[in-house]
Amino acid sequence: EIEIGSNIISNFLKYLNDVEKDYIYSKEQVELEQSVTQDLLHAIEFSENYEERCRLATQLKKCRRRRRHFKDRVEELEPLYLILQKDDIHKTQNTFSSICGSIRKTEKYHNEREYKPKVLKMEVIKNAKVK
Repeated sequence: EIEIGSNIISNFLKYLNDVEKDYIYSKEQVELEQSVTQDLLHAIEFSENYEERCRLATQLKKCRRRRRHFKDRVEELEPLYLILQKDDIHKTQNTFSSICGSIRKTEKYHNEREYKPKVLKMEVIKNAKVK
């Protein structure tokens, strides 16, 4: 099944908008997890208790995995994010938004249109057999 053109454009524009938000969020999370890492390392350093150090080490492992997840996300999104920071891309996005609106309007017209007979009555047209 072919997807409707306006949906494709709309989904792409939403994706571009989400890239910026996701990149900024992921970058903030990397910094947060880095700070948590430092706190945990200091807690391990000053801990006198073996069980406590083990518990802290487990937390550190989970923290480092979260940091890696967000750092990977930043690296994946960065090329597109950097392009989206240019002024001319926003003009292009606005142009595509406008085009999407025009396509939606045309799609709506196509879905709602009806043929209105010029001479014949509608019953004659409905009963006519197409060969």
